[in-house]
Amino acid sequence: MRIFSILFLCLLLSCSEDKKQVIDTVLPSADTTRKENSTSIDTTTKYVSEVHSIWQKSDFDSAVAVILNGELRILYNVARMDTLYGLSSRRKLSTDQINLVTGYLSGRTRNYDSIRADCFQPYHGIFFYKKGIIKGRLAICFHCNVFAIHPQPAAGLDLDKTKAIFSSLGLPVYNWDDETEVANAKVKYSDFFKQNKKSSKRQ
Repeated sequence: MRIFSILFLCLLLSCSEDKKQVIDTVLPSADTTRKENSTSIDTTTKYVSEVHSIWQKSDFDSAVAVILNGELRILYNVARMDTLYGLSSRRKLSTDQINLVTGYLSGRTRNYDSIRADCFQPYHGIFFYKKGIIKGRLAICFHCNVFAIHPQPAAGLDLDKTKAIFSSLGLPVYNWDDETEVANAKVKYSDFFKQNKKSSKRQ
């Protein structure tokens, strides 16, 4: 009987140690999760802090969407878009539309990167103004999921929502690399450059 009691007592102690061991194993895991989340937040904050002050402040009083001519050289010097857009394509963005775009560019609104293609043929651009002076430029190739911006850097951009803005302004957003979409487009990108040619002839 005494032997049985001793064995029972040992069994209880063993179970107690197992439970303690499980608890000790779980708690550090929870602490580790908190540390990982903290690091993630710090990284995001640091990334946003590296965004150019122009986009962080986003102190623009107006913005204009335009159709660009699709030239690759805009990628290397975004300021070139100043003379590479269709004059008749200018469309003014609403305050809400400006806030939507700059929310992503500034990093105030989180964005998840899309898969990007190895190309850049921008047909869409936005000029950001303050008191009539261009303070920021954005050139986009929706087909390639790539955008170029000045000044750099910016946090990101929701391409689908930005594309919807151009569409709502009555500007074409078809895929230039799709023959069917090009053929079915009622208004072509090239249509906006006819006025440019007329203006140059007058000069």
